[in-house]
Amino acid sequence: MPNHPVRWRGLLVALIVLCSAIPHSAGAARAIGPDQVREVGPVRANAGSSGIATVGGFVWFTEELADGIGRIGPRTRELHEFPLSEHSSPVGITAGPDGNVWFTEAGANKIGRIDHTTGQLTEYPIPTPLALPLRITTGPDHALWFTEFGASAVGRIDPRSPQVTEYPLGDGGSQPVAIAAAPDGSVWITERGHLARIDPRSHKVVHYPVGFDSSGLAVARDQTLWLTDQIGGSIHQLNRDGQTIGLYPIAAPRSMPAGITTGPDGALWFTEFGSDSIGRVDPVTHKITEDPTPTQITAPDGITAGPDGNLWFTEFTANSIARLEPRNHAITEYRTLTPLR
Repeated sequence: MPNHPVRWRGLLVALIVLCSAIPHSAGAARAIGPDQVREVGPVRANAGSSGIATVGGFVWFTEELADGIGRIGPRTRELHEFPLSEHSSPVGITAGPDGNVWFTEAGANKIGRIDHTTGQLTEYPIPTPLALPLRITTGPDHALWFTEFGASAVGRIDPRSPQVTEYPLGDGGSQPVAIAAAPDGSVWITERGHLARIDPRSHKVVHYPVGFDSSGLAVARDQTLWLTDQIGGSIHQLNRDGQTIGLYPIAAPRSMPAGITTGPDGALWFTEFGSDSIGRVDPVTHKITEDPTPTQITAPDGITAGPDGNLWFTEFTANSIARLEPRNHAITEYRTLTPLR
C-alpha cells in the first residue's frame, strides 16, 4: 500500500470501482427495502468526507478533498461548511476538552480549531515539516493528541497554552494512523504492524507487535481495544497488554474495514470502505452483522455515535453523510435532504 495516506485512498477507490461487477454508476440508486439508510447529502462534489465527531450537539466532519469542515444538525439536518486553505486536506476530527472542534490538516501540516459557537478558525503549525498529521483525540490530561504519519511520532497540544510538542515513536518507520484514549489514562496508537501505548505523564512508549496495519481503533466499555484490519478484512480485539483475545473475520469480500466506534448500545460499529456497508460486532456473542448503504461505491470511512442516539458516518466517494439507527439492530430510512448550498 502506498505510504502517502492522503493519496492511497484515491487508489483504493479506483480499485473498488474497477473490481465492482455490478454495472451501476457511483450515484445510481440500489434497490432497497423499507429498513435501509438514506444518505443526507451530497455535501459537495469530490468532498472526500472522512473523519467525523460529535461536538456541541452537532455532527462535524472533515472534507479531505474539498479542504473544508462540515457540520450538520442531527435534528434540524441543516448543513454548514467552513472552508479551509487550499491543499489543507483535513483528516481527523474530535471534540476538544474546551468544547470546541479540533482537527488535523495533513496537507497544511497544522492542527486546526473551530470555535463551535462562533465558527472562528485558529490554526497551529507543527514544528516538523511534512509530519502528515492524521487522527486526533482528547487525552486524559485534557490535551489533544494526534498521530504524525510522516514523522513517525505523536503530537500533543494543550488548548490552555496551544503549543505543539512532538514525541518520536521509535526508529522512524512506525507511521502511526489511528489514536484513542483509554479510561486507565493511557493513549493508544496504531502503527505499521504494531500497536503502541503512551503514558501522557511520563511519555513512555511501549510497542506491541500485532502483525497487521490498522486505520481504525476504539476502546470498548470493558476497556478492551478493537482494531480494524483493512488488508485482512477482519476486526481484532486486544487486551490492555496488547495481546489478541479475539479475531472476527468479515463475511463481505473486499470489505476493507476502516473506522470503528463504540455505539450507544455498547456494540462495536465499523465502516466497510471497500464493500459499502456498516458492520456491527456484538461484544458478547462476537457475531458480526452487516448493512449495505443504499448506493454503491460510497466508501464509508469515519463513524461516530451522534448526540441523537444514532450512528453517523462519512461516505468518502459519495460526498455524503449518513446516519443509522441502532435500535434493535434496525436501520431506519431517512429522506435525502437538499444541501443549503
